[in-house]
Amino acid sequence: MATVKDHLNTVKANKHTYYNLEIMSTFNKNQIGEIEENLKLHINYKGVSSGGKYLQRMDRLTYNYSGVRGIALSNMLSNYYKQVNVKNLDEALERLRKEK
Repeated sequence: MATVKDHLNTVKANKHTYYNLEIMSTFNKNQIGEIEENLKLHINYKGVSSGGKYLQRMDRLTYNYSGVRGIALSNMLSNYYKQVNVKNLDEALERLRKEK
C-alpha cells in the first residue's frame, strides 16, 4: 500500500518548499476545450501578447489545485500534457496549430 510519502512531490520555489499531494486528475472534453482555448492566448502560440488574459483565464481553471497560483497552474498543465500525450508547452502549442 502506498503511503502519502510515496506520493509526495516537493517543488522548490522562491526558497520555500511547496507540497503537491494531488493525484493526477483527468479532464473531460469540455475542460480540455477550455484549456486549449486558453493556450491559444499564450504569447508563444501566435507571438502576440494577450494582455494578461492567458494567465487570468488559466488561473480560474486551477480551482482543484492547491498551492500558490504558479505551482497550481504548473500542476494542472502537467496533468493536461499527460492526458493529451505531449511533453511540454511547446508540443501542446504545436499540437493546437496542427488542429487548425
